[in-house]
Amino acid sequence: MSELIWLHPDCLAADNPAFQKYPQAKALFVFDEAEIASEQWTLKRIVFLYETLLELECDIERGDAVEKLLATGASKLVTVASVSPRFLELVTKLKASVEVEILPAVAFVDYRGSLDLKRFSRYWKRVEPVLFG
Repeated sequence: MSELIWLHPDCLAADNPAFQKYPQAKALFVFDEAEIASEQWTLKRIVFLYETLLELECDIERGDAVEKLLATGASKLVTVASVSPRFLELVTKLKASVEVEILPAVAFVDYRGSLDLKRFSRYWKRVEPVLFG
């Protein structure tokens, strides 16, 4: 069985549980053009993600995430859970063609209030006091 680690914007850490469970597996991040357009990513966000990805052992592609992931020929995709509606949509599409293992996410912070995930600065404003007291 060939596993492929599917990296997405919510799981870009070196201690990603998928890297821990499948240390020999290749990893792939796809700059999903539909997500970039619908979420109106800024160039600053794209550069931040790209620079983060350069620190990880992974391939980076651009296009339709489902097409790119299925084109790898992997028999199993391994990723980390996300609350993103786009992530859930992609998982549904992928499961029609390939096994998808979703590992639990490691929480960055234990925050139980509402969050605005479209802007990091708004997110950080809410969680910073929880992290640093």
